[in-house]
Amino acid sequence: MKKILVDTNFLIYCAKEKIDFFEYAKLEGLGVIIPEEVLSELSRLENTNQRKNVNVVKKILRVSEFEKISLKRTYVDRGIIEYLEDKKEIILATMDRDLQKKVKNPILSIREKVKFELFNR
Repeated sequence: MKKILVDTNFLIYCAKEKIDFFEYAKLEGLGVIIPEEVLSELSRLENTNQRKNVNVVKKILRVSEFEKISLKRTYVDRGIIEYLEDKKEIILATMDRDLQKKVKNPILSIREKVKFELFNR
């Protein structure tokens, strides 16, 4: 099964735009990976202007299947980059353009607020 690693901003964007990412992953036969550091980042964002979207993400995560991993890094983006270096088959789901440029993995992004777009590096 192909896998997709999801970062914080992708999850928040999906919540904000009411996009069912987990349904997409299921239909595409993708296993979802979420780093513990992303879950921690979501908790830190609970008391910000992103509170509503974070709460939606947390509700979705409670009923969704995903693999939890540890990046063993404080800085999440750096941890994602290092984790993916030798795992070129894993897709990265992110809206972060800087992060997209730093990895050689396939990228899943969203365009026009509703369409998933997968592109290879």
